[in-house]
Amino acid sequence: MRRRPSDGLTQASIAKATGATVRSVRNRRETSAIRPRSNERPRELREIVLLLRETLTPPDVRQWLTARNRIPGGRRPIEVLAEGHAKAVRDAAKA
Repeated sequence: MRRRPSDGLTQASIAKATGATVRSVRNRRETSAIRPRSNERPRELREIVLLLRETLTPPDVRQWLTARNRIPGGRRPIEVLAEGHAKAVRDAAKA
């Protein structure tokens, strides 16, 4: 089975970050099916995870996304993603 960049995250975390339901995340993982209009946020999360994996292990990526972070104003990056502010999280990941 091919390992996916978000394997370190729970389905609930992915759902929260992308604005999807846990069922949608599970279905996407099982079938790779996703509505075109729903593709942007998962793509953004994937890009951020891949960026973080350049310097962090998968457990560290999960921790970085779910822990309070000084860069996005002391908030959890996963919450900032859920609000649709992927650029702020991407910039924080690059820093």
